[in-house]
Amino acid sequence: MEELGDKGSDLETGIYYGISTLNGVLYDAVMSVGWNPFYKNTIKTIEVHLMCETQLVDFYGERLNFTVHGYLRPEANFKSLGECSHLLQWPLMQLTQMYLRF
Repeated sequence: MEELGDKGSDLETGIYYGISTLNGVLYDAVMSVGWNPFYKNTIKTIEVHLMCETQLVDFYGERLNFTVHGYLRPEANFKSLGECSHLLQWPLMQLTQMYLRF
């Protein structure tokens, strides 16, 4: 978040879709911006989820670029981790078919 400076602070919380680059490879992706109320975070964070058919190796600490193509929905709270995971699967499938490049 620090790398974004004021741009990160100004981003509306919610779920965005777009394209990410990791180690020179393009991926369709979604990005969550907010406080992640399920985990009771006290700071605004950004999480990017890469959409790919194969299991990625751990890329923690690698540089990841994300280009926003659009806004999907506001940030939401969930009763359980399972509910959160289930809700994520629907937009990912819809995005693959409707908005993204693959």
